[in-house]
Parts: sequence; C-alpha cells; structure tokens
Amino acid sequence: MIYGHLWHRNDAHSFTAGPPHRRTAKIEATHEGTTIESGVAGYLLMKTTGSAFEGFLRDEYTTLSEASDRILATTLDAMWLHKGTVDWDKVMKRITETFAVHASKSVQHTLYAVGEAVLEEFDIERIRLTMPNKHYLPTRHADVFIPTDEPHGLIEAVLSK
Repeated sequence: MIYGHLWHRNDAHSFTAGPPHRRTAKIEATHEGTTIESGVAGYLLMKTTGSAFEGFLRDEYTTLSEASDRILATTLDAMWLHKGTVDWDKVMKRITETFAVHASKSVQHTLYAVGEAVLEEFDIERIRLTMPNKHYLPTRHADVFIPTDEPHGLIEAVLSK
C-alpha cells in the first residue's frame, strides 16, 4: 500500500503537509501554581534545498552518504511552556518560517535555530523539540525522490531562557 501526503508550498523550496498534525496542551494545577504547555504533534516539514550533512565521523556501520545539498524532512513534535496566553498560530508560523530559511548544516542545527527563534519572539520559558530525520532518496529519475523506512536519527532538545 502506498501512502502519500498533500504538500503545501510555503516558499520556493519549503513545504508543510497536513493535517494530520495535532494541537496539544497540558495544564497542571497544584497548590503552588499552574503550568501551561502548548504544542504540536506530527507536523510534517520539508525543504528541498538549503540543507547539508557533511564532515561527520564515519565507521564501519555508517551507511549515510555525505551531502552538500539535500532534502531535509521531519515530523516535528514541540511543546512550549508559558505562563500567559501565547498565540499558537504565530508560534507555528515562526517555526515554519525558521525551518524554511535556515541554512542547515544538520537537523540538529535547524532544531536549535527553530527553538532559539521561538524563545526570542515569544513569552515562552522553555521549548522541547523532537525532529526525526526522514530520508528522501533519489530514484533513477533525477527529480523524483522516495521516502524510505531506513534507519533515521531521532533528534531531540530542550531549550530554555
């Protein structure tokens, strides 16, 4: 069975797919106070240029080739901790725009740039990001790429002010 996504163009080389991403929220109230976390789960992002992965350590188990310009695709999960009201749509727009324009050296590099941009712009104390690297490999046709189930990295970070 073949599954597909309807990709929406954000700019010349950046796309999002969805839904099926979901808005998420977690509210905890105790005698000491209330904490609010908002977020997203399963947000598909892809850019077709402006991403590299080169100069990494290699050993006998390395299968990934180096690439100076590659497709960068991920399924983003993010949760951000805040005290007051934060506009979910504006946070998502900032995440999407940062992903699109960031000159990426790796998924880790872009994940950090996304988190940093959100913390700079909004009254958010902490953001947790998960961005697995989804590989799209070229076929015999130069401009046709296929997603793979091959091993991929699960990149996670928590950034705080």
